[in-house]
Amino acid sequence: MRTNRVGNLKRFFHIADTDVVWDVSSEHVSDLSYGAAYDYIFWNPIAAQDEAFSMQKLFDRLKENGKLVVFFDNPHSIHAFAQGKADTMGKGIGYSFLSEQLKELSKNRELYHRWYYPYPSVEFPVTFFSDKRLPGSRECDDNFYNFDYVCMEVFIECEVTDRVVSDGMYRYLAHAYMLVVSPQPLNDFPNYTRFSNERRMDLQIRTDLYDSYVSKRAVTGEAGAHVLKMKRLSAALEECLEGITLFGKECTVNEITDVNQEEGELHFSYVKGKSLEQKLDDMQKVGRTAEVAEVLLSFCNSLKESKKLMPFEASDAFTEIFGEIGETQQYGWKTFGVTDIDLVPQNILLSEKAVVIDYEWTFDFPVPVEFLVFRFLYFYLEAKNRELGETEMFCDLYEKVGITEELKDIFLSMETNFQHYVQQGAKVLCNSFDVEGKPVLTSKELAAQLSALEGRDIALVSPEGERKCIHASRSQEGTYVYKLPAKPTEFCVELTGFDTSGEKTGAKVLRIGAMADRHGTHVGLSAASNGMHLGGLLYLYENELPQLTVKGMTGEDIEAEISVEEIAMSEAAIREIKMTISDMKFIIDNREQQIRDLKNSASWKVTKPLRMLKGNKEE
Repeated sequence: MRTNRVGNLKRFFHIADTDVVWDVSSEHVSDLSYGAAYDYIFWNPIAAQDEAFSMQKLFDRLKENGKLVVFFDNPHSIHAFAQGKADTMGKGIGYSFLSEQLKELSKNRELYHRWYYPYPSVEFPVTFFSDKRLPGSRECDDNFYNFDYVCMEVFIECEVTDRVVSDGMYRYLAHAYMLVVSPQPLNDFPNYTRFSNERRMDLQIRTDLYDSYVSKRAVTGEAGAHVLKMKRLSAALEECLEGITLFGKECTVNEITDVNQEEGELHFSYVKGKSLEQKLDDMQKVGRTAEVAEVLLSFCNSLKESKKLMPFEASDAFTEIFGEIGETQQYGWKTFGVTDIDLVPQNILLSEKAVVIDYEWTFDFPVPVEFLVFRFLYFYLEAKNRELGETEMFCDLYEKVGITEELKDIFLSMETNFQHYVQQGAKVLCNSFDVEGKPVLTSKELAAQLSALEGRDIALVSPEGERKCIHASRSQEGTYVYKLPAKPTEFCVELTGFDTSGEKTGAKVLRIGAMADRHGTHVGLSAASNGMHLGGLLYLYENELPQLTVKGMTGEDIEAEISVEEIAMSEAAIREIKMTISDMKFIIDNREQQIRDLKNSASWKVTKPLRMLKGNKEE
């Protein structure tokens, strides 16, 4: 498998063609050139388990300015625990192993070192954290790539990682380690690096955070123009944001402090502060959810109401990146002169001002401001495995800013086309996983599968109110089948195992059928329910105990059979069904009222004899 992530660990170091490199990361490595001195030595002590190698022995092989890089996936990591993987634990190679090796090496010499934590692994790293820049909220959400074996995620890894970081325990449970050791100071090393190179060649960049500035640099020679474009468009973007605020702070773009045309590199001011995403998450944790919704709504409205907007017209450049939309005039879209489509909560830092820290995806051709608003909401509510879009407080935010279901489908299509444009020609790991990876069963999926194995009860209710409990397990087809003794004419059943009346129980959609065994022949029975009828055998239940009244039994029937199947639907789908039925009911009620009004009108009464002569039997 080939992906642009492979090699990021060595790309981190800007290794020159003239540097002498020794890679001790295989069990087959042997020391063939003992007299040589190296600029870089890469050692994976898990992959190359040979007693001939140690940090001290390898350090002695470095040049005066050389670097020894010790790297490996942590066998005691959050990721290993989340997968329930215990076979590699207790082998003595972890944080303590590295610390002891470093301590031994420091006894008789002066050396310098830096700790890094590659994520999600040393084989496919995309981000390099350090003690000066540990993972932020939900940054470790890239945990579903496993190419060696089928495994199970027993807890939500990114959420646990956030808590481990806040408790100061990440260095012990980090996903992976990379320790850089050198005889010379490592002052020019970043505190954080992120590679954005699962892209087409002319868009591959890296972002490095230092103590006093941020660097964005082209990974390939072709990507230099993409990086330097930000310098050309920063002033125009600043002008478009004029008058827009967040928490009373003026929106601005991060200042570019230095330009390297030859390397395709820009330096930006280092901005201290929390991202808007982190700020909103913190507000939610203390119950300020309504304020979060108001902040999101207010910012979207301020974008849509900006005096800088002008009518939108699709261009060839727009169609190339976002796809063919059709007649856009019907939507009345507006656009800024330049548009940063990545103006999302994660990319806005709240300092003295609300600073847009990453405006890589700024375009100087018209892009609908409505798409910008959609992305701002989508990347906070739904992207990165978020499920806020289905919660009561946030479910109507799209509608409040004028994004209908039709427009949302259009914008999702635009987003898909944009991602295809960015990834064109690249081997993307998340796409490779679908073909070459092994399944990772999440805790949510596991809970669903365990729930599917559980039995469910129903209660047969007699006319006197007595209840008889009947139990059934779920079949492989996902249906519960209950055998009931024959009853005369009709009987009542309560589906106690499917109760939705609890405070935290969500709505359920059930497919319900009733049959009778009449001398070996199955005959359908009539079943009336207290749920909302969705058509056919489907019923929706919310805040109620599902009940059935079954009719049609005869004295010839041996037994009755009730089948119940729970249909998996998201909260959003259930809301849409309820709204559709409500709209239809309103139309029907309105038409019935119109008919009643017509029948009570004078003209209807006057013409009644004529209609009777024609044979109409209205009464």
